[in-house]
Amino acid sequence: MSKTGKTGFGPAISVIILAIALLWPSLINGEPFYMTDTPSYIRAADAGVYKLTGLESPWTNEFHDRYSASPKETASTAVGSQATLTDSKDDAPVALAGRSIFYGAFLYLAQIFGNFWLAAVLQSLVVGVAIMLTIRAFVPEENGVSSTKRTLAIGLPVVFLSSVAFFSGFLMPDIFAGLGLLSFVHLAAFWGRQGTAERLFWLVLLLAAMLFHNTNVLITISLLAVVLLGNVTKFLQIGWKPILAIVTSILLSFAGQSVFYWGVTKYSGNAPVMPPFLAARVISDGPGYQYLEKHCKTEDHKFCRVLDFPVINHDQLLWSKAKDEGFFQALPNRERREIAAAEKAFVLDVFLEYPIEVLAASFRGFGTQLVTFNLPNFNYNDKQKNQFQDKIPGVLFGSQKQSAAFKNTMPTRFWEISTFVVSGVALLFLLGFLYRNFRQPGRLGRTATFSLLIVIGIFANAAICGALSGAKGRYQMRLVWVLPLAAASLLPNRQWRKEVIQPAE
Repeated sequence: MSKTGKTGFGPAISVIILAIALLWPSLINGEPFYMTDTPSYIRAADAGVYKLTGLESPWTNEFHDRYSASPKETASTAVGSQATLTDSKDDAPVALAGRSIFYGAFLYLAQIFGNFWLAAVLQSLVVGVAIMLTIRAFVPEENGVSSTKRTLAIGLPVVFLSSVAFFSGFLMPDIFAGLGLLSFVHLAAFWGRQGTAERLFWLVLLLAAMLFHNTNVLITISLLAVVLLGNVTKFLQIGWKPILAIVTSILLSFAGQSVFYWGVTKYSGNAPVMPPFLAARVISDGPGYQYLEKHCKTEDHKFCRVLDFPVINHDQLLWSKAKDEGFFQALPNRERREIAAAEKAFVLDVFLEYPIEVLAASFRGFGTQLVTFNLPNFNYNDKQKNQFQDKIPGVLFGSQKQSAAFKNTMPTRFWEISTFVVSGVALLFLLGFLYRNFRQPGRLGRTATFSLLIVIGIFANAAICGALSGAKGRYQMRLVWVLPLAAASLLPNRQWRKEVIQPAE
């Protein structure tokens, strides 16, 4: 099979049409979609720009509010006491890990025209390229069937019947979960038939996905473990060049996160803090609460305060600012750092005492995540609206109030159902295709390897998100669109039955 080469304007035309189609929810809404976390991404990047250059933007006001008295300033006014310096450092604002400054920088740069349309357009263009390359990987150009018409005949139904278009216009890194998964499987399955430009596209996209969100790193590492095991057992035959390239991307993502940690520590005096997601998870699921009921009578645990809460809910535990509901966001900065530092030991103690219960709860979360298909983030509730009013600069909030999502008129129900149906049908098709391949002797071919890794990636996402944060529609909907894309791309390939024993390159 020859490598991808120059094929005229057909691919570019396909990408442009797909990108325009992907903008349909944002066009109906009147602007791209926000989430309450969106301002946190932008403000983190804005704070970095302000510290480095002194340039201010409408987002800088919160930086001034939070850091109006830095640790050094506080210390200098307190008679030079070392104790005061330590206290002021501990009480300094908490910078959260997990909110990628790299994606924040992307949004920050995308608002150069005073709004976020550029972000939606760029994300849609990248998704359009990924869809086009996926379809063309299954329908080679030299067979005369990878025309613009064929690409659009497969790509447009995926755009209009799945969740992908919603997340292309979502001002969150969610769309990069599916793009990261596609990047990995393309590199692993089709490395030998790709040209340099295509390899570079997938490698950069994989790196971006991992820099933009930590769960994408976990999914990538999970898939890498499957590939290595498949190679060792000779079930798969994936060359060491793509494996080395993927490992390099993982290491670069670690390096990028290290630079972020170093920068925050240097300029704020404190390392970023990862919210105690696992502690909230085990408490909300039950085992952690049981552990506290048993041990708080005789031992002093940082999490014992939850026993006095009237309601135990994972999200409330983390993000509620009410002290009778939350054990993290509701606390002073010093205590938030202490809670985060105590998480690992607490979760380990809970697991050692209630291993079956913890595993059972994780499995329930995994199963629930697999079947959770909804789009609640695309019509804003009252709580979200109040948070937007507090966090979003006035000119942007004024525009947001005119959006369909703000008025709760954004149509989503049809696409919740259609995504469930097309994804379910696609999954069954891919599983049937894999079953036929597994019955054949020899190693899996390229197409079967691609399909296998796609399915495993979907399940890995559900396991990771369901266990760490609990089942939420957006965790599933952000990447499940790759299932119908893979299945629909596979259908026209008349040669797939002959590729069963053809090794992946």
